[in-house]
Amino acid sequence: MENRKGHRSLVIVPSEQRRALLERTLKSVYPFEHTSSFAHLPTPDDQKIDLMSYDFIFISFGLKDWEIQQLQYVWHQHRMETFPVLVWLSDPEHEGQQDIPANLPDLDSLLEFSFDASDLFSLSQSLKELRETRREVAFRYNLGVLTREIAAQIDHLAARKKSGHEANISKLCLEEMCAVLHELDQSQRARYFTTLQDVFCAREAPSVEYKMSTPYSGTSERVRKRSSTSAVTEIKKVMNS
Repeated sequence: MENRKGHRSLVIVPSEQRRALLERTLKSVYPFEHTSSFAHLPTPDDQKIDLMSYDFIFISFGLKDWEIQQLQYVWHQHRMETFPVLVWLSDPEHEGQQDIPANLPDLDSLLEFSFDASDLFSLSQSLKELRETRREVAFRYNLGVLTREIAAQIDHLAARKKSGHEANISKLCLEEMCAVLHELDQSQRARYFTTLQDVFCAREAPSVEYKMSTPYSGTSERVRKRSSTSAVTEIKKVMNS
């Protein structure tokens, strides 16, 4: 989350000396104004750290297996949105301490402990584009999900009306799906219209002989609503990040 207040950084480095060095250097560089520093992540029984509230996470040799598992879990849960930039701190002077655990989530950058303030500033600038790319990927992905669900709901609403069934609930669901579209800015709206065109052009036309076998179709409608609600939530996260 780039903003005028600078980056929020989380440092998880078991070595007290290395941790203090990184924390001190981070606080001397403008973009990294807010830094939290720990030897280890809190255990599952302790108060959890909200990893997604940070912009950068710096980790190094010495992490426990359950810490890596916690990072993996959050990374997999949020990989399509703006996951914090994950930086591995290596120490070539100490044998084995530059080895990266095979089960870590995908790293975004490597940094040796011989770093200085200029290295951190360069890191911030070079990874700014990565954060913007992630936001764009997340937005496009979830916009695609939402648009496909809107198209399916339109077909469903038309089918209910054609079959003579009550359609007020289906109409309300469609209105809820579309509500976020009013919040898109001009650029995002343009991308929505492009996505809308692609989705509808690729979608098969409903059969003119289609008849609903039952007036109840709540299950599929609930599934569409859950999917669209999730997409809307992720779109709003990207818009507000």
